[in-house]
Amino acid sequence: MDHCISDVCLQQRKVFVCEQELYTPSQLRHHMIYGPADSIDPSHGALINVFSDAHAAVGHPRCEFCNEHYLDNDELFKHMSMSHHTCHLCERSGVLHQYYRDYEQLVCNGYCCVLI
Repeated sequence: MDHCISDVCLQQRKVFVCEQELYTPSQLRHHMIYGPADSIDPSHGALINVFSDAHAAVGHPRCEFCNEHYLDNDELFKHMSMSHHTCHLCERSGVLHQYYRDYEQLVCNGYCCVLI
């Protein structure tokens, strides 16, 4: 049976290659969604992809805009902050971590915020 390494872990985990986990294809799919077998929280499943301290990263969180996975929520947050946009009007009103794919989406939202 073929075994493989998670590309996300290989690129972003700071360990030697020999320390990376090997997975079968089905184990790798499970790993990408739920993370290591000993860190699964069945009450959350794969649906939690937020930056709250109450929710540790489950699996490798994915950027919904780029469809790219990141090692953990910290790496996803860095990506979102550098590659996508937030609305300062929303943030001032308490809506945090609301990202927009690009400037065009942000401008449309900004117009909507002014109307509210």
